[in-house]
Amino acid sequence: MLFLDIILPVSTFAEENDLMNNMTWGLPVYTVLYAEKAIEAIGESKSDFDAVFEIAKKLGLEERVAEGYTEEDMIKLMYEILHVDERCTFEELKEKKYMPYNYSKDWEKDPPAFRLFYDDPEKNPLPTPTGKLEFYSERLAQNFPNDKERPPSPQWIEKGITHDDRRSSDRARMFPLLVVANHPRWRMHAQCDDISWMREISTCKVTGPDGYKYEPVWIHPQDAEKRGIKNGDIVKIFNEMGIVLAGAYVTERMMPGAIHIDHGRG
Repeated sequence: MLFLDIILPVSTFAEENDLMNNMTWGLPVYTVLYAEKAIEAIGESKSDFDAVFEIAKKLGLEERVAEGYTEEDMIKLMYEILHVDERCTFEELKEKKYMPYNYSKDWEKDPPAFRLFYDDPEKNPLPTPTGKLEFYSERLAQNFPNDKERPPSPQWIEKGITHDDRRSSDRARMFPLLVVANHPRWRMHAQCDDISWMREISTCKVTGPDGYKYEPVWIHPQDAEKRGIKNGDIVKIFNEMGIVLAGAYVTERMMPGAIHIDHGRG
């Protein structure tokens, strides 16, 4: 967002042709899909390629940016980069729409991740400026030496031009509770969210008076008492960006001043 002047309407995956990789969870089946658009782009939205190309045209840089490629050429190029075109040509993929392939028969001989680098870091460098593991970003240091929000080494930056996370800030006085939103325990994004017996678990769903299964929000008893919240109440979590309804799960396992709700609630 630091480099953003204008927000352009970009089409969704259902409005453009593209390649998709699909890993079926729990099964060793990997598939390349040719995803055809389901509908034409709505309004003035364009694909990423077309949006960039139209800007390049206005700047007189269309030949330099596109390098003679069409959007279809770019999709084909990406397919060739996957190194599976010998099993199924791009034309065959477009006709069949999918191409599953198994792992190599000798996959057990493949070295674990970073093993070659571990054995000989000079002959097997990593794709970093130094070829090694970096805890200090040379690229950030060289290209953004005065960036106070993105220093070369990881740091907690309480305040910057795009945010203010101090507990004493004006925003904190308006929204005093910090939200922790990590990966859920009982589902994978939306997958497994409709398993009825799992929804009976108190930390999976909270049943509201309307019968709807709400996502639990963990809150410390002190914070709950201040707000008149009791265990099982349906509460509104909000800031200036939006509102989410959740079921209160009052517990001392949550520290005061913070609440927890799993991301990707269903």
